Amino acid sequence: MDNSIFKKLKAKPGMTAALLYAPPEYPDYKDFSDVKNGKDDFVHLFVTSRTELDERFIEATEAITDDGLLWVSYPKSKGKLKYDINRDSLWEMVISEGWHPVSQVSLDDEWSAVRLKPNEEGVVYEPPSNVKASASKNKIESDTDAVDAYIKGFSGDVKERLDAIRSLVKELAPQATERICMRMPTFDLNGKWFVHYAGYDKHIGFYPQPEGISAFQDKLKGYKTSKGAVQFPLSEPLPIELIRNIVCFRLAEQG
Repeated sequence: MDNSIFKKLKAKPGMTAALLYAPPEYPDYKDFSDVKNGKDDFVHLFVTSRTELDERFIEATEAITDDGLLWVSYPKSKGKLKYDINRDSLWEMVISEGWHPVSQVSLDDEWSAVRLKPNEEGVVYEPPSNVKASASKNKIESDTDAVDAYIKGFSGDVKERLDAIRSLVKELAPQATERICMRMPTFDLNGKWFVHYAGYDKHIGFYPQPEGISAFQDKLKGYKTSKGAVQFPLSEPLPIELIRNIVCFRLAEQG
């Protein structure tokens, strides 16, 4: 990597920057400003797996200004060296958190970068046409059997919490249908995505769309949140009543 990447990334003199988990070879851009007022104009996050993206993405979205440049980089798979994060899987994951890709560049032989922008309310975002064919192979599995298999892939506390969220949504919205979408258990309601949820090593991800996050911002203080997602750590009790209230809110919106 050399300084020419900053032209690709549209960095401008005077911007403040947050470089999150950047590799040692990341170049120095001397025109970044040291004067920071809250959030940063330029945020560049590096991840090497879907798990890292899920764990680190909230940190990136919390650091960026409303009109700032947010870039996420992932390693290029080569030969026998394969990664579970790429353009397609990144697209799938960030859409559920309230963001969408707008451009992609190659930083060097090792890294690619995707620029993200917040989703606009009421807009349905679709993968680019050259992504749909590959994404469709693993994007959606219909029926509850796929959800059963997903949850059975976990054990202990993670499995119990996934079962609890699933049972709660079924109780509150019995008309909702289940499927696997974007590799996560998903409830649809009236033909539209309702909520996602997912299990990870250290937390449960809950994705009630941006409206479900913004309406409960005060109640979600203390949890890691992004525009469309919240992380409930396994080290704390699962806030069932809070989840119930969020689901009821979404049901009133979409039911």
